[in-house]
Amino acid sequence: EILIMSNFIQVSSHCNTFLGIDLHTTAATYAAIDATSDTLEKVTIPNHCTGKILRFIQSFKKPLCIGIESMGSYYWLWDMLNPIADEIHLLDALDLSKLRPRMADTDKISATKIAQIMKNECIPQSYVPPVEIRHLRILGRQWHRITEEAAEIKSVMRWQMYQVNARGPKAINAASIHRWMTGHGHQFNALEAQMLWQNCERIQTIERQRDAILREVRLIIKANEYLENRLKIITSPKGISDVLGFIIMAEFGISIASETPMPLHETQHVTDPFGTNDLESV
Repeated sequence: EILIMSNFIQVSSHCNTFLGIDLHTTAATYAAIDATSDTLEKVTIPNHCTGKILRFIQSFKKPLCIGIESMGSYYWLWDMLNPIADEIHLLDALDLSKLRPRMADTDKISATKIAQIMKNECIPQSYVPPVEIRHLRILGRQWHRITEEAAEIKSVMRWQMYQVNARGPKAINAASIHRWMTGHGHQFNALEAQMLWQNCERIQTIERQRDAILREVRLIIKANEYLENRLKIITSPKGISDVLGFIIMAEFGISIASETPMPLHETQHVTDPFGTNDLESV
């Protein structure tokens, strides 16, 4: 049987304790193996009990190696444990499931398996984005969400104009609607005009939000010379805007420390649905 996997690394052999963590949204199971005696200690702790988590982990002999199974909300745990761990890794959940022994995927078994694999074998390491990339992801995904919302609102506004046999402005944005309604607002009755203006206000709010996102993105990239240079490379081909460039950079992941692009297992599809020139993206 051939298993196709990648990004395997060897954990340092000097560690005295290997701690495997199976993390979920409300609680996590922790399994610690002593490198000398092979004694195993397991416990499940609610995620909101951060003091209890730290006390449990700090009770073990150092050097301490920690492995966390990758899932969608691991950042808080990684940031909390990184300062107290001598070595810490994020493990790819799919590759981890392929490793022998293949056991039923329960919380305690998964946590124990992580600890055992770190102690005895190579581990399937996942990419952990630095803080700058995390922030760019948050901003890029918010950009995507509100731009899709704007596209839906503009479709409704176009339909409202067709209802009174009006074509409306070529490109719909807050400024163009204000100008157009000055000369054509009489074509709508009071209720129709009210609905159109409400949608115009929603578009105006989204435009302000997008401007704020771009300002924040520029501050993050300007503060990091490596990100700034990488963005210039990504946007050098014709047709790739700064917006699409920073989204590509954030979603595909870049290791700032090693200056090496790294694969990302939670990557979204990166097309250009973002309306990079203006809000008229449909």
